[in-house]
Amino acid sequence: MISFNQGIELIRNQAKLVMPVRIKTEDSLAMVCAQPVLAQRNLPAFNSAAMDGFAVCANQTLLATPDSPLNLPVSHRIDAGALTTEREFGPSVEITTGAVVPDAFDAVIAYEQVHHIERVAGLSQSSPSIKSIELRSAAYPHQNIRLQGEDLKLGSVLLEPGTRIHAGHMAAMAASGVSELYVRPMPAVDIFSTGAEVKTLGTKDAALHCGEIYDSNTPYLLTEMKAAGIKARHAASVGDDPDAFAERIKQPSEATILISTGGVSQGPRDFIAEALTKLGARILFHGVAIKPGKPVLFAVLPDGRYFFGLPGNPIATAMGLRFFVMPLIRQMLGMAADIPTKALITEPYLKKGTGAQLLKARRFVDTQGISRTTLLNDQSAFSVSSLMTMTGWVMVPDTINALPTNAAVDYFGMELMCRDT
Repeated sequence: MISFNQGIELIRNQAKLVMPVRIKTEDSLAMVCAQPVLAQRNLPAFNSAAMDGFAVCANQTLLATPDSPLNLPVSHRIDAGALTTEREFGPSVEITTGAVVPDAFDAVIAYEQVHHIERVAGLSQSSPSIKSIELRSAAYPHQNIRLQGEDLKLGSVLLEPGTRIHAGHMAAMAASGVSELYVRPMPAVDIFSTGAEVKTLGTKDAALHCGEIYDSNTPYLLTEMKAAGIKARHAASVGDDPDAFAERIKQPSEATILISTGGVSQGPRDFIAEALTKLGARILFHGVAIKPGKPVLFAVLPDGRYFFGLPGNPIATAMGLRFFVMPLIRQMLGMAADIPTKALITEPYLKKGTGAQLLKARRFVDTQGISRTTLLNDQSAFSVSSLMTMTGWVMVPDTINALPTNAAVDYFGMELMCRDT
């Protein structure tokens, strides 16, 4: 039996990068960037007004004081989006938010900062309606002006490879003129449920008889992967039939990752490992010193597809997806390894057994803003109800046997793909 860290290393060493594809930016949400994305234009593309007001030359307003107001004529009005062909301006122009600030000016004074505005009546809406403004304080260079390239410069890196794209990236790419980019598509996943006693809710054979149960693992896996943007499907329920399992594995599919639930322990009906061996698969490991999920299996099929055999207990299945399947997917997408956050446990902990342990936990932030986590009383692997109350996992390494109250622990959230990853 290998350690948890050895298992993760074996998984990552087998991962092959997904080939990049070029797609439109509008279709890239939640995908993973494959090549650096560079800004295609300065942002702002020109010096622009940060608010409605009056563009002036700052050094021409230095004498403006409450005791000695300065009166400046207003020669034009410049609207956002308007093409300004004028080359000669007076001491001041009216300007709207987002409009180009002519080179003759280096400051914008907001309407609220102007002491008095002299308006001209009877002019059309397109003509200047303001004759002059009175200032009682000086402007300063770059006041209320968004400078060209201040936000993003042409050629600056917007996304590095391995970045999962969120709405903020979408906005930056659109604003800076990026219409297409290379991404690594999420790998597709096929799920196989095992166990003659396991029935699929909603099917024609769903009526339960004594000793039978509904399949909760497959809905959990499908839902979690859908939330992470991973294309997954329930490929088959194979009962306890190794031949049926082998036939389903051989069928063509777009999936590069296969997951089975159940059938990987040492019981008389645990057939997954033997069936994989007959199919010519390379079993990299079968059994990891971790609780829950000790019988977890990882193999590579002859055609290069990856296979995970997850234990059938619901918590072990959830753990297997989060801590074994996801490291492979992240590596295939060129993403960095998942990094836990730190939290303080609210009660002491004494490990039962050996090896690493993943404990069901609820994280919260106390009134002092400190991240804390409470370990669930029920740490059983069969408890489906735990999935409704836990917010994540606390990792206790194999080298630690006890933790005092307020010990800092590694906390992993339930989400497969967080925004900061």
